[in-house]
Formats: sequence, structure tokens, C-alpha cells
Amino acid sequence: MAKTKSFGDWNVGQSLDEGGQAHAFLVSHSEHGECVLKRIKNPKRAWRNDREIEALLRLSTPHVPRILEMGEDERGRPWFVTAYRGDPLDHIAPTLSVREKLIVFSNVAMALCEAHAASIVHRDLKPSNVVVMRDARGVRASLIDFGICSLSELDQQTTVEAFGNPAFSAPECELGHVDRPGTSSDTYSAGKLLYWLLSDGLLIHRENLSRCGDGLASLPPVLLSRTMGVVHACVRPVALRRISATELLERTKDILLLAEQIEQETGQGILRLAEKLRCRPWRCDKDVTRHGSGDRRGFCDASRCNHCSFKSSVAARS
Repeated sequence: MAKTKSFGDWNVGQSLDEGGQAHAFLVSHSEHGECVLKRIKNPKRAWRNDREIEALLRLSTPHVPRILEMGEDERGRPWFVTAYRGDPLDHIAPTLSVREKLIVFSNVAMALCEAHAASIVHRDLKPSNVVVMRDARGVRASLIDFGICSLSELDQQTTVEAFGNPAFSAPECELGHVDRPGTSSDTYSAGKLLYWLLSDGLLIHRENLSRCGDGLASLPPVLLSRTMGVVHACVRPVALRRISATELLERTKDILLLAEQIEQETGQGILRLAEKLRCRPWRCDKDVTRHGSGDRRGFCDASRCNHCSFKSSVAARS
């Protein structure tokens, strides 16, 4: 690897996957080891670099990379370096177990909680913007690429340009939409990310959830029901009806605990656990308008419904 004066003392290695606005390189340093250097392509888009740097400097969470150094190259293009946090989720997802996928998603939810608490909205949550480290200690994920994030309420105005990936972004992120993209835009994308992750890469077209349960048919029914409860609570056209990142994290932790229980069981054990929880696959015969646990298409948010045979997540684990 050759040393490049443009990047100070960083030794530049291979080029990594790059987005439309920046180049990324694997770099190394005698003090910091292996890291990632990101350099903006177009100096006229330097505001994206500035925005990402400000967001990363505000956040202090193990699930968002920390900035180690920043500068400009000989052509005036800004760059910054963060610790290497693993491979993109869209590359590594097929190798992960259900439990590992839920750990990854819970890490993403933690990152969103921290960001939203700091008045930061990511606005571009998708598989390629999550990186995963897998080693002897297990799996852990980090949220990256804050280049189009909003940093305050002043940023969250009527959309003047479309942003985000159409397969994951909320309706209000589209060009000219009258609603203001806010924290619920991230939870909308998170719901789609969770479904993509556990369905082995299937996408949800807008809010069309009528047959999404089929994509999770390989899950034990109790996990399917809980997961669809979260997806339905996130992927809603009206921003005010979506759950917060905090509630998303709490409910993801419940699903993860349940998955760990199931992993400890084998064969008939899974069936016995499902029978113990008395789960019927993600439908309730009660009128949801009476108990407010789901949407108005008869879907039951199983972890909260007091009318169907599901019990609360706490009671289910007892």
C-alpha cells in the first residue's frame, strides 16, 4: 500500500463500495489500524460532507462510527476517516442467522434512538448504509452515511428534492411532498429494513402489507406475528401513526429475547413454545377498533392485544 500525501499519514488500500456522492477507501494507520476514508466527489457538494461530519461529531454511540481525522486533498476535496466497522449489510445478510439478524437490527434501532435524541434524522436508512462486524465476540452493526441527514427542525421542511432509496424511504421523502420528513421517516424505513432482513431480501411496495406475512413463512409463527406487528407499526402512510425509535427498540428487544428462547429449543421444542404462547398467525378475530392494537384491516399487534390468544411480551416470557 502506498502512502499518499493527500491523506496525511494514512496508507491507502483498496477502494470500497462507493455511493453517488463520495469515494470510500480502506486505509491503515500505525496508531488506529484499519479504517475507512471517505472523500467527496464533487466539491460543490461539500455541504454533504460537512453535514455528515457534524452528525458524527454529535453522536457518541457504539453503533455510529467515530471520526478520527479530517482534511482536504490537493484538489480541495474534503475527506474524513472513521474506524472500520465491517461489511455492508446487503453483502453479509445471507450468512446471518435469524438471531444475528435481530441483533443487527436492534443495533440499528439503538443508533436511531441516539440520533433522534440529538435532533438528527438519518433519512437514508437502507441495507447498504448499515455495516456489520462479525468476529469471535458475535455480530454488531453500525449505521453509516449521514450525508443527507437533517440536523435540526429547520431542516425538516417541505421536501425540495427527492432523497433516500425509493424502496425504503417514506412517502414524505418524495419530491414536493407537503409533509415534513422527520424522525418517523426513519422508523418507516426501519420497518422495511426489518422485513427485508428477515425475508431474505424481499421488498415491500409502499404500504402494501396484505401478503407480507408470506415472505416470513419460514419463521416460527410466534416470531412471524411479533415481527409483522413491528412492520405494521412502522410502515404506515401517515407519519403520526408510526411508532418512535424508542418503541421500535423496545419491541425489537422483545423479539430478540423470544428468538433466543426459540434457538435454545429444537424440533418439537419450537412447537411447544409456540403452543405455550397460544399463537395464531398474525390475525385477530376481534375488532381492532375496540382495542387499538393494530390497523383497521384486522391485523393484531400480537405483543399488545388483550383480546386474542396472545399475551403480553412480558407474560409470554414468564
